[in-house]
Amino acid sequence: MDMGTIAAQVRTWRVRRGLTQQQFADALGRHVTWVKKFEAGDRQADPRLSLLVQIAQVLDVTLDVLLGQSDTAAGSRASAMSSGDLRAALLSPVAHDRPQNNQALNRRVAHGYLAYQASNYQDLQRLLPGLLADARSTAATNPGEPSTTHVLAETYHLISITLMKLGDPDAAWHAADQALATAETLDDPVTAALCGQALTWAATGIGHGATGAAIAQAVLDRHAATLATRDEEGWTAIGMTQLKAAVAAADTGNLTLTRHMLAEARVSADHVRPDANIRLTGFNATNVLLYEASVLAQLGEHLAALNAAERIHPAALTALPRERRTHHLVDTAGSAQAAGRTDQALRMLLDAEQISPQEVHTLPAARTVIKALVHARRGPSGGSGLRELARRAGVPA
Repeated sequence: MDMGTIAAQVRTWRVRRGLTQQQFADALGRHVTWVKKFEAGDRQADPRLSLLVQIAQVLDVTLDVLLGQSDTAAGSRASAMSSGDLRAALLSPVAHDRPQNNQALNRRVAHGYLAYQASNYQDLQRLLPGLLADARSTAATNPGEPSTTHVLAETYHLISITLMKLGDPDAAWHAADQALATAETLDDPVTAALCGQALTWAATGIGHGATGAAIAQAVLDRHAATLATRDEEGWTAIGMTQLKAAVAAADTGNLTLTRHMLAEARVSADHVRPDANIRLTGFNATNVLLYEASVLAQLGEHLAALNAAERIHPAALTALPRERRTHHLVDTAGSAQAAGRTDQALRMLLDAEQISPQEVHTLPAARTVIKALVHARRGPSGGSGLRELARRAGVPA
């Protein structure tokens, strides 16, 4: 076996699945240092076949993929929740023969954001390719017209965050880059900042957390002073950028910057209502607490993450959009699994499944935790609840 090829494939597919090295280490039951050495090709001996099988299961690929003998992933849910159509839409040439009414486009964009907050990714897969084609055609037919340019920026932004959910950060980076470039042609710092935080998230997803943090800081340097005068919309854009900067900083292990950005986001949240959902971002004080728990998990501080999650009031969590609640439960289930609290992890996944079956059954983050639990071979009631969940998610048990 060629260790260099295996290491490169592992890193490539980990990034494609949207997993940090810490999350990947947790799923394997290893220390993050082991993952770093493995991906760098520093492991001297050939890895055991059983280890490669476990890695392939976590990454949702065949063993041939890890060995460099195939380019095709074999995720059991790939056909149901693939990013292929969105990738193709991003790469398609602009058509000039399908301009649309701008109000109709705005309604479709709004529907897309509502679908995202409802964790309805299948709806987004149906909506977004055609929406992008129409938005690009309309913008090309009316170059420089602010309302059509705004719709195009929002469409790219929505595609980017959807691709991140689908575990395709490479394509998400391309969409977010287009979103920010388009938004910066407008006199609209709120849209520019929100597109910028999507680019920060995508940069972190492809393993460039330092770049992501730098993008967020550049956005804040350029727009924060103006945004601070725009009431809740402005503070929402500032706060979301700070939260994504904290995620990016945590990816690089920069604890000082991580803590600073989280503290700044708490200040920003003081400027919006406790139940705010401005521009369908879900940004408010409760969402900041969710990010704090998530970032602690990202840093490998799983017990601290669980403690942070326990401090979130159930009523405040229930008031958040479905996507935020499910994402939080999946994140916290990952911390529980990594901390050895497998029963708690399973209960959280089952709770998340009640809120959004799509998120738990088909998206990479939840499936990674399910696979880790299956590999641990533990769970309440002799593991029957876990086996049933794995069956519904199409994960071999």
